[in-house]
Amino acid sequence: MKWKSIIILMAMLLLALTSCSSNISTLDDPSLSEEYVGPDFSINAVDIKTFEALCEWSNTIVKANYAGSEKFDSSTSIFMFDVETDFTGTVINEKTIHVYENSETSFVEGKSYYLFLSGYRSAGYPHVIYGRIEKNFLLGEEISSDGKVKNTFYEGYDLGVKDVKDFSKYIEDEIIQKKHYVTDPAGLLPESLDSACKNADVIVLATVTEVEEWNKYVSTCYYEVDKVLKGEYALEADQTKPLPDDTDDEYRDEVNKVAGTYTPNTMASSDTKIGDRLVLLFRYSDNKELIMYSGEHYQYPADSEAAKTILDIFK
Repeated sequence: MKWKSIIILMAMLLLALTSCSSNISTLDDPSLSEEYVGPDFSINAVDIKTFEALCEWSNTIVKANYAGSEKFDSSTSIFMFDVETDFTGTVINEKTIHVYENSETSFVEGKSYYLFLSGYRSAGYPHVIYGRIEKNFLLGEEISSDGKVKNTFYEGYDLGVKDVKDFSKYIEDEIIQKKHYVTDPAGLLPESLDSACKNADVIVLATVTEVEEWNKYVSTCYYEVDKVLKGEYALEADQTKPLPDDTDDEYRDEVNKVAGTYTPNTMASSDTKIGDRLVLLFRYSDNKELIMYSGEHYQYPADSEAAKTILDIFK
């Protein structure tokens, strides 16, 4: 199903948000007044040929005014847009959305854009993470001194819709009404804690044994499970077999590092320390692999109110 592919796309985006630089965030030069789309280094599994296809891969479609940007890491910036029209109705509790993209990209401050996005809600980030589906398709709107509206396409790339005059009406009539967008945006819409506990396949209480910085918002944690609160927990068979004598030393070290712990590893807040205890939620993928339950509900510090609620439910 397409929504599963959307989750894969957002996982790719999250993998791209790895910081090797300072955690200090600084505002970009606000004087930039030209549009430019920087190189796209992500692994894009979607081949967009038409405007309809672009929309069908989008779980969020908005018209928004560009408000500025800030550095995320050495190669990525967070571009902020104030939402004017939320066509898909998926921007919840946020007036400003945050789009992650190559730092070389630039938008015109104060200009409105139609954005076709894949959004993902992650508890480790202070906002919903958005990425543009097709980087080279940049549809803007300019208003002349006499009040006439003009549509702009970056470098003339228009996906066959250059003759459309009123894009707001076109999106409402041809995309939203005909449901040519992701109507089941898994991973984007908020879910209650009770629902997550009910739907999670495995919930455990664990102690952090190792922490690796991932980016300025989250870290990667290895851990040992102290107690299984829900479901079944066991190391997978291929993780317990002796390694062949000719195993590469680097690979052997990686396997030894997670020996006695449970994989997959988990993301946690950047201030997580060795010895911290976490309540972790998992679900089974279609391939029967245990993965994080969702970006919104995957881990809670054991002393948080949410974790106390979970521990009380499964005591």
